[in-house]
Amino acid sequence: SADDFENGTKAAACGGITTLIDFAIQAKGHSIMDAVEARRAEADPNVCIDYGLHAAITDWNEKTQAEIKQVIDYGIPTFKMFMIYKNEGWMADDGMLFNALEETAKHGGHIGVHAESVDVLDMLIERYAKEKEKWGAYGHTLSRPDYTEEEAILRALKWAEITGGQLYIVHMSTGAGADAVHAAKERGVNVYAETCPQYLLLDDEVFKGENGHLYATCPQVKKPHDSERLWKGLLNGDVQIIATDTCTFDTKQKAAWNGDFRKIPFGMPGVETMVPLMYTEGVGKRG
Repeated sequence: SADDFENGTKAAACGGITTLIDFAIQAKGHSIMDAVEARRAEADPNVCIDYGLHAAITDWNEKTQAEIKQVIDYGIPTFKMFMIYKNEGWMADDGMLFNALEETAKHGGHIGVHAESVDVLDMLIERYAKEKEKWGAYGHTLSRPDYTEEEAILRALKWAEITGGQLYIVHMSTGAGADAVHAAKERGVNVYAETCPQYLLLDDEVFKGENGHLYATCPQVKKPHDSERLWKGLLNGDVQIIATDTCTFDTKQKAAWNGDFRKIPFGMPGVETMVPLMYTEGVGKRG
């Protein structure tokens, strides 16, 4: 992204955020603590506000499983797993997610998931890419419909229910996801859900504009009814947290897509804008 720890934390401070939590992403063949120590080496000399880390698990094996308690005892009880990014080597399959939920439950940790259905998603991306000139940036939203997130959320919730693990749905973009979380909580599943300003304030019509590519995120913004359901979820407790999912790219980086929606860098700024946006809309307009 366009940010580094110095610029990103300065932006956060200007936006009223005094603590952020970044990710230490495990590399294949390496330990989680390798990633934590490397990320701290980048961050510690450069941050200007308080920060913490989530540990992202990409390589589940016996060594990783044995390391979970150590990482939690170190002070990082929160782990992230990706249900997409197969080609990047980050994806957690169902077995990995199931095992991680079981293991973290033993030690008081929890698993955050990026929930999208990878095989359907990849199929739809290639389908709409065949007419990428026709669709432009709107191909991004056509290839990532709400049901690709809903299905993955339902699957993760089932594994959390069976294992007794604590699940955290990150950057939830769909109203159907909020419905699924509500139903799971009614059944006693230990689940929390977050959403982000872009999913509350934008809808997929933005992709039809000249600068639609600037709004590409992952997951992408959905329909107006999804935004309204997420607002309702914040009020009734189905959605407990607003986070930024900050991943900043400048306009030059975004322009590198050259008309192919598959090549748009995913991400938007958020740490400097979340508090004023949420106060303006949530307090000022919605009371």
